[in-house]
Amino acid sequence: MAFSRITPARTIAVWLAVAILAGAAAMLHSPPSRAAFVALQPSDKLMHAPRGDADGVYRFAEAVGSARLPDTRAYIDEIYRLAPIVGLDPAILIGQSALETGYWRGKFWVSDLNPAGIGITDDNQPTSFHWATGTDAARGHIYHLYLYAAGVPPADHILHQYRHLDPRVQNAIDAGYAGTKTTIQSLEGSWATMSLYAKGLCNKGNEILGYAERTTMTPTRTSTPVPTATPTPAPAAVVLSKTKSKFNGVVVASLSGFTPNGAVSLAWPDSTVMATATMDGAGAGVATFRTPLVPYGTYRLVARDAAGKTATASLSVIPRILLNETEGPTTTRLRVYLYGFAAGEWVEVRWYTADGTAFDVIKTIGIADDGRGTSLVTIPATTAVDAHRVVGRVVGVARSASTTFTVTAGVAGGELDDPAVSVSGTPNLSTPTVTATGTATPEASSSPTPEPSPTLEPTATATVSATPATEPSTTPTPEPTADPEPTLVPTSVPTETSVTVPAEDAPG
Repeated sequence: MAFSRITPARTIAVWLAVAILAGAAAMLHSPPSRAAFVALQPSDKLMHAPRGDADGVYRFAEAVGSARLPDTRAYIDEIYRLAPIVGLDPAILIGQSALETGYWRGKFWVSDLNPAGIGITDDNQPTSFHWATGTDAARGHIYHLYLYAAGVPPADHILHQYRHLDPRVQNAIDAGYAGTKTTIQSLEGSWATMSLYAKGLCNKGNEILGYAERTTMTPTRTSTPVPTATPTPAPAAVVLSKTKSKFNGVVVASLSGFTPNGAVSLAWPDSTVMATATMDGAGAGVATFRTPLVPYGTYRLVARDAAGKTATASLSVIPRILLNETEGPTTTRLRVYLYGFAAGEWVEVRWYTADGTAFDVIKTIGIADDGRGTSLVTIPATTAVDAHRVVGRVVGVARSASTTFTVTAGVAGGELDDPAVSVSGTPNLSTPTVTATGTATPEASSSPTPEPSPTLEPTATATVSATPATEPSTTPTPEPTADPEPTLVPTSVPTETSVTVPAEDAPG
């Protein structure tokens, strides 16, 4: 048998071919390298390089039991298709939508495919703008966030064709938001009034991106998919929608890291249960409560489930002033209610001129043990017909609360009678000497910053399992004769027929 001669050059060529083929095979069977995701931060620009992928986000949505899965899938796919084209980071839109819809399980997602609380000013409102498909919902969301970040898309822009899918274009323009809200942090106070909104958005986005990365199927050299290990459960946490609140103000607590499908109670420091909520399959939920009648100060709330998991959050109670009427003629007798002041303080009731440059001290009221005080006052007879500021200012302390009363032309109505009331505490200051009139700059520096109205878009908190509390009302009873000065009050809030105590605000 004859053998052909194998030259050294031919041998090298053969070995090179084998090496190339082996390298190609190894590439087919080796997992692709992929950098870990870069976490969302409140300071991140909305116009940002894309993070995450649609498949990973959809795996998370399936895992937490998102509603309307075909539409949820269509929404996620369109977010990851269109957002990078216009320069937005799809992960930011996904984090925002997860926060606003409770992982695509909230009532306005289920009923209307509202992806981010767009046009929702109150969790209790019955209707929302309606999107027909998940794809339309994504396009409306992208348009609205782009409007905030870069301004109104011009006629030749790819987003111009989707303007009709954003019902709040003109509202955002009128509010001065178009092209001025460039970071995640800037959405706080514009897109939503909820405190820690930016942090909540980032937490949701990072939770989803992290889950997607951990659950990516990693091929082995035999091409057998092997899932990664089950992620370690996050510690229990509670985040309040605000850090300060006035009496009867609505506070929403976002709960996470608790026992899946278990009940969680949220208790005041005296162990009074303020709200309860049932967690979803991911151990998350929402509890809503109203700020109780307590003195000024900071209170630590505890969230706890049956398995012993706990988390805490702090809420500062700040002063509030309320009148039993909001308008009336000169010499009207009003009842002033003070809430959230410190026990034992004396509070001047200051009646300001219409231009805010001077005031009369028309009453000084003592504060009882529960932080409340009340008394009758008479509007000065020389008051001009106009809106006037009424301020409750603590004597000797730079702390106050304010409201307004509009004086109208006409004859004063019947006067209220003032009761003799029982004393529940002794003020820690002697009765101050009160100057009847004063000249001053309005109390802009000493009044607590008013809590923002939650009527900006959208609602601040995603709905998961809890319903906001029904707004309570308190009605003061007729009060017979003599107005002691100063007047202290009992620790309970009386039931009265002439005043309704409104909630300080709605969930934001």
